[in-house]
Amino acid sequence: MAKTYLVLDLDDTLYDAEAAYCFALSAIGIDPLDTAFIESRQLIKSRLGMGHVAARNRILYFKQFLEKKGGYSHSAVLSLMETYEEKLCEHISAQWKNLGREELFLGRLNHIPKVVLTNENLRTQMLKLRAIDPKGTIFPHVLTSEEMGVEKPDLSLFALA
Repeated sequence: MAKTYLVLDLDDTLYDAEAAYCFALSAIGIDPLDTAFIESRQLIKSRLGMGHVAARNRILYFKQFLEKKGGYSHSAVLSLMETYEEKLCEHISAQWKNLGREELFLGRLNHIPKVVLTNENLRTQMLKLRAIDPKGTIFPHVLTSEEMGVEKPDLSLFALA
């Protein structure tokens, strides 16, 4: 008999992604509604295509944004990204604690094996998971679209999960 898993998305399932992204952007001095940032993000997405996993990679947005604003340097891009990731993870961790998610997953749902299946790059998702489950005891299995080369709702992701 096949083993049953609880398959979960990470963003907007285990935490409020929009709130976390807005918090992290604001913390690094970028207004999420800033026209230059929105245009930079749209340019990257249109260049790569919505189905390309890198189309969501914030470091590409930051590079394009800094080029557009005239503040580009390698160090500036990396500094923005590092601080963004730090603030993003702080906010995700706070949400996780405030929502009592750990008690839910270690309590009533502890006996069910879990898989996080997500459309993002592995590094970003590992950082987020470390913020909520540092030892990987709640979510021991993770599968990303970056690893598979396809995005949800492609059935091959679910079959592998």
